Amino acid sequence: PAAPRDRETERNDVPGFAGIFEAYRAGLAERDECDFDEQVYEAIRLLLADPELRARWQRRCRHLLVDEFQDLTPAYLLLLRLLASPGLNVFGVGDDDQTIYGYAGADPRFLLEYERLFPGAGSAALEVSYRCPPGVVTAVGHLLVNNRRRLPKTVRAASTEHANPAAADAPGAFRVVRVPDEAMAATAAGIVAGWRDEGVPDGGIVVLGRVNSMLLPVLAALDEAGVGTRCLLETSLLHRSLVRAALAWMRLALRPDSMDPRDLTEAARRPGRKINQVSRELLEGAWDLSLERLAALGARLNERQQESWNGFVADIEAGSRLVAGGCDSRRLVEFLMQQVGLGRAAGSLDSGRTRPDRATHADDLLALRRVAAVYSDPTEFHRQFTGLLRGASEVGDGVLLTSIHRVKGLEWDRVLVFAADETLMPHQLATDIEEERRVLHVAVTRARSEVLVLADESRPSRFLDELEGRPPKPDPPKPHPERPKLLEAIRGPKRPRSAKTRTPADDKPYDEALFETLRQWRLEESRRRQVPAYVVFDDRTLKGIARRKPTTDFDLSAVSGVGPKKMADYAEAVVAMVRAHRTGDPPPGPARQ
Repeated sequence: PAAPRDRETERNDVPGFAGIFEAYRAGLAERDECDFDEQVYEAIRLLLADPELRARWQRRCRHLLVDEFQDLTPAYLLLLRLLASPGLNVFGVGDDDQTIYGYAGADPRFLLEYERLFPGAGSAALEVSYRCPPGVVTAVGHLLVNNRRRLPKTVRAASTEHANPAAADAPGAFRVVRVPDEAMAATAAGIVAGWRDEGVPDGGIVVLGRVNSMLLPVLAALDEAGVGTRCLLETSLLHRSLVRAALAWMRLALRPDSMDPRDLTEAARRPGRKINQVSRELLEGAWDLSLERLAALGARLNERQQESWNGFVADIEAGSRLVAGGCDSRRLVEFLMQQVGLGRAAGSLDSGRTRPDRATHADDLLALRRVAAVYSDPTEFHRQFTGLLRGASEVGDGVLLTSIHRVKGLEWDRVLVFAADETLMPHQLATDIEEERRVLHVAVTRARSEVLVLADESRPSRFLDELEGRPPKPDPPKPHPERPKLLEAIRGPKRPRSAKTRTPADDKPYDEALFETLRQWRLEESRRRQVPAYVVFDDRTLKGIARRKPTTDFDLSAVSGVGPKKMADYAEAVVAMVRAHRTGDPPPGPARQ
């Protein structure tokens, strides 16, 4: 195995971790304690250091059988070779196509190079699948043929000898379904409900996700449908950094006249504004704050801090305007992700991650947005969401919801693979695309009778084409450093581009009379504020308003170029002008801010 320092150079999730490794081991020895990894590490050390001990154990291990060989890590492999020497009589059973623990050190190379590791070894191919129906076997065959590091094999489904003959030729045994992002959770719940209506017991159904947090939307939708579930998710998810921040922001938007300083402190931290310490000092001892009182607290700050503080207040006000305008939970979460900046915060927090073995902050936000499509009332969202997690349990009866990495070796009659999206399959942090194919292969092949893969139609996984027998798409270009790929998953529905690039929407007709009214108002407003007219709104944004004719804050916030600050400054005046234009009334005078 590589030295700890060399291994941590490759995997930099915890900077400096290699430096404490020996100190940690010394601490274990001093307390006469042993953790799981130490059992393997210390066994290797003793066998290497003590020839007599090594010989004694080698006499006892002349023939070894190792199941799930593809899951071995380098340390296990070394231990195995030490014990089996000098004969190296090791009977290994494994499937290189199920090597999915690369983050722990598992490598298909251990099976590909088996004869080098254990000279003289023979091989016997197991090429008949007795679990999966032909449609599933065909689909994963299309997928895996694109992997280069793979033992050559041709797997076929058993037909007449199939363990479940009724499923062997069942139509629709493998399906891919693409739906809009906002419909993902409800569609998943409908599929599960349909299977139950067919008489499939809850214990025969599983919903699989690439990471645990992505199961949240399905859990919510099934709960709303009254379907019992088993799930590992728990309330600790509420303490994840950006979930905690998003919930705080939502509460602030709901109660702008009586804000909790704890929520304000949390919101000031994410997204970062460099006012963390300042906010704690200003908010100490303050309760039930209104927006006006909150804004006044910033008066004593220096110019740079005051600018950040004012932006913070403006974002809260813009969120409260959205709620007052009747927005639903999903729109509010999108506003927090895209305009307040929680999406950028996710990209920043995840940028130091190198392993896709657990959910990222971006994954959490995507899941939260899909849950918001289920719990659509912002005033009830927090109660419903926290209640969902408090009631979740992995024990008892019900449909199982779990991650793909927890189900290797298991099987169910019906399998739903949820969220086969481009940023999840392959995962946005993954560097080994072939392993990501293997992860999807493991998920799909848990099915005895039927498997359905559900994806966001706007961002489906590139692997779906491969499953359906189409050639693989080329790898996408590397993201620009200023636009990391981590952000692409949380941008939501594509919005019009910046003002420097024309889009088809620019050529659509707009209400010219309303545009002229808005231009006149802009001129007066810019003179009153003593700023150039384009600082208020540029022509493109005014045309967008004249085209959309928003009569609520919610509609206005969807116009490209209308961000939180402009919503706070101008929403009341602009919405009033549009309403007056629609009814034929004279436009109102300029708003006095």
